[in-house]
Amino acid sequence: MLALPDSTIFGRSIPKEKLFSNLGMESLMRANYNRRITSIVWQHKLASETLHIAKGNTVLEIQVFEVRIRDVKDFDYRILEWIDQKMPQYILFVLTCKGWTQLVLNYKEKSSQTLQEFKVITSFKTKWMEEGSDFTLDLHALDMDSLYASIIGQLSEGEVEATQFNGNISKAIDVALEIRSLAKQIESLEKRMNREVQINKKLEYRRQLLPMKDRMTKLDQERY
Repeated sequence: MLALPDSTIFGRSIPKEKLFSNLGMESLMRANYNRRITSIVWQHKLASETLHIAKGNTVLEIQVFEVRIRDVKDFDYRILEWIDQKMPQYILFVLTCKGWTQLVLNYKEKSSQTLQEFKVITSFKTKWMEEGSDFTLDLHALDMDSLYASIIGQLSEGEVEATQFNGNISKAIDVALEIRSLAKQIESLEKRMNREVQINKKLEYRRQLLPMKDRMTKLDQERY
């Protein structure tokens, strides 16, 4: 589906029970996720030597894991976050289920509490697509750091651009999350204002909306 270069093919099956056990997952949680996941295959390794680009300061490799799941509606995305928190590698997950495919990438940073683990800040994913659909992942980048930022941008549907803030992906993510939060707050307040019949309360809602919309405009201008 992604048509990644042959040089990146790894193609190694990962026993899910062993993976969960090695990463320290408790038995009850292990049983819960085991029934939701059919198999995990380490399909590709994106790295400087497999893509012939420079190494990154932060990102050395991006692994591509194909995760076959039993049911789209029953799948719990927290398992992907849990794996990402425990593994030092950066991972692009390719979920597959009954002829459908979805790409998921968690943006993560080193945990402040321990250098052994990561903290997942947010997640980006495509819509579910029929297997064989035209989705091309652009791998053109100067180094692995910029490739990671580029993949986030491609999956974010315009929320994040790799070139924003001079390529500072952490800053771009922070701004995207603030805009996402403001958009939800504005939508909620506008609904309440439209339902309100008392003029004084409508005016109060409008007063609350003004600084939020001003902040949203400022953030949008900063991005481009």
